[in-house]
Amino acid sequence: MDISTVNSTGKLPSGKKSSFSIKLIVPVICNIISNIAGLEISPIRLSPGSNNIILTIEELSKDTLINGKFYILLLKDLKER
Repeated sequence: MDISTVNSTGKLPSGKKSSFSIKLIVPVICNIISNIAGLEISPIRLSPGSNNIILTIEELSKDTLINGKFYILLLKDLKER
């Protein structure tokens, strides 16, 4: 699966929501999920080919560190859950 490199977003402003986009290329239908608290991903269902994903992080306090992972689940994995 070809996943574009996600670079650091650098510093995010405190006191307001922040959004940025990434491009993911996947070979089959799948879902993307994350264990990052306060992160909204849209869309979560990816189609085969190129997908533009919007990541929105909730309002942050000053000096908040964001850390976590993304998971891409193939359709067959979703059916088994």
